[in-house]
Amino acid sequence: MAGKKKFTPMLIHFDKAGFERAEEQAKEKLEVLDEAAVWVNKQFDLKDSKVNMRKLHCDMVGHFKDIVLHFFRDKNQLGLSAIKLIEVKEIPLLELLNIQTKYEKLSAGSEVAFDGNVPTVQVLKKDFQTWSTSERQNQKIVLGNQMIKSIKDLKASLDIQCYPREITLATKGFINYNIYTNEYFISKEQILS
Repeated sequence: MAGKKKFTPMLIHFDKAGFERAEEQAKEKLEVLDEAAVWVNKQFDLKDSKVNMRKLHCDMVGHFKDIVLHFFRDKNQLGLSAIKLIEVKEIPLLELLNIQTKYEKLSAGSEVAFDGNVPTVQVLKKDFQTWSTSERQNQKIVLGNQMIKSIKDLKASLDIQCYPREITLATKGFINYNIYTNEYFISKEQILS
């Protein structure tokens, strides 16, 4: 009795553009968080306490208010609130609020993580990959790749011109062509159907 062949998922599609866009957004998000930390440090000389990047990530204005209260703890004889101290010292809080708004609008491919006080965003390729879930889908991938290889071989070996539009029509959209990369590809939708 032969053992049943174990199913192995195959990669159907990798959204390269989406992955690169998410990496760019992650980089931008970290730059804006750093911009907020620089802004806070410009307001005070924080020798005794660093800006807590995790708290700054969660609530920039709220964390800044805590820093203001901590910084003026010895000089605040009247017990003024953080907002009153900010007004008295004429700190342009609206600038930080604008940075916070810009930060919150940015969506990264994954959440900001912290290694100590160092923020990082790890964009995972697996979040942009689509994998097969059945032997039927694997068969479509294999046969589609064989056809694409045959089309390439016709061009390379025999210098026979194959027209992408006609290939797409002949396969009812199963094999498509990306005019930007000049490459044939198998339709993700056709594999998943």
